[in-house]
Amino acid sequence: PDLRARPLQFTGPDDDAETGDSAIVAGFPENGAYDVRSARVRARIDADGPDIYHRGTVRRDVYSLYATVRQGNSGGPLLTPDGKVYGVVFAKSLDDPDTGYALTADEIREDIEIGREANQQVDSQGCAL
Repeated sequence: PDLRARPLQFTGPDDDAETGDSAIVAGFPENGAYDVRSARVRARIDADGPDIYHRGTVRRDVYSLYATVRQGNSGGPLLTPDGKVYGVVFAKSLDDPDTGYALTADEIREDIEIGREANQQVDSQGCAL
């Protein structure tokens, strides 16, 4: 598509986050103003859980984060300190307010490549809360 903004740069396979790495959660939580918060990578894990519409179980390659993730952060970037994208924030812990989760760049790389060429409207289906 003909967009004026520069696309975000994702980390490459050799630039994955490691336990203890600093990161940044950016987004518009709770339908509010732009918000940027520090984060720290706890671990990279294979997480089993329901898909977004609760139609089945999926396994995802994710980063577990020491971070405040709030409703509305989902879909926002997990950034490196120099502004590249480690992954995409998608969940917060139900048990620990200081734990959030992000899909790794490796997990979403195929979708990133498809999206770079996409120019047709798609149905986002119902909002998943």
